[in-house]
Amino acid sequence: MKYQSTRGGVKDFSFEEAVLSGLAEDGGLFVPYSIPFVGVETLREWKDLKVWRFYFFFFFFFFFFFSFSLIWIVVIIWYIFNFNVVWRDLLSCT
Repeated sequence: MKYQSTRGGVKDFSFEEAVLSGLAEDGGLFVPYSIPFVGVETLREWKDLKVWRFYFFFFFFFFFFFSFSLIWIVVIIWYIFNFNVVWRDLLSCT
């Protein structure tokens, strides 16, 4: 999935590049070119999940390029600690 700036000055960033840069160089926010479709059946399955399970399915659905194990680690740490700091540190190690 590729990301671009809301102001149009930055294009074709990977997920890792967008997260590690924070704001785009032109001052805009990074947004994906397209968002995967979530069907009604999937939403029905997700509505009764506990928060940590929802986090896992959400990450697995939208960030499918990460390994299954890494997603579980991120979800567990995110659920327990501060998400922003942990996510940045995990991405810098890969």
